[in-house]
Amino acid sequence: MSDTRVISRHPVDLLIEEHELLSSLLTAYEDLSPTQVREKTHLINRIEDEISRHVGTEEALFYPTILELKDPAVHERISEVLAEHRQMETMGGDLRRLQPGASRDLAVDVLKSLVERHISLEQREIFPQASKLERVTINQLGLEIEERRMREDRY
Repeated sequence: MSDTRVISRHPVDLLIEEHELLSSLLTAYEDLSPTQVREKTHLINRIEDEISRHVGTEEALFYPTILELKDPAVHERISEVLAEHRQMETMGGDLRRLQPGASRDLAVDVLKSLVERHISLEQREIFPQASKLERVTINQLGLEIEERRMREDRY
């Protein structure tokens, strides 16, 4: 009998990759000059799209799996990052409505700070919890994240 198991990438690695993409988009925005309005607007759209996709992946797949560990401290941290998700989604939508200029640039700075705090909290306190999951659960979660990306035509 042959072994037909499919091995996926680790779900934490996939989510860190998404964090890095979002951070790079925010940095790319900051690196543009005030006259590069079209490029900035394009990045605003990408940033909002990536926030939406990333939040969807974490909330639909990763967090429910981690919450199965029944750790009250982790539940509290996930409540915090869920609140941050709502803030990031709201701010991302607000960015699209702001006219190009200093106020939009400032809003991107505020969003970048929030995203950096969010990434730090997740990677420091939530992602390590994945090591407590069974190998089969980790593999299945990685496959589900990869499948979601393929459906959304990402990466």
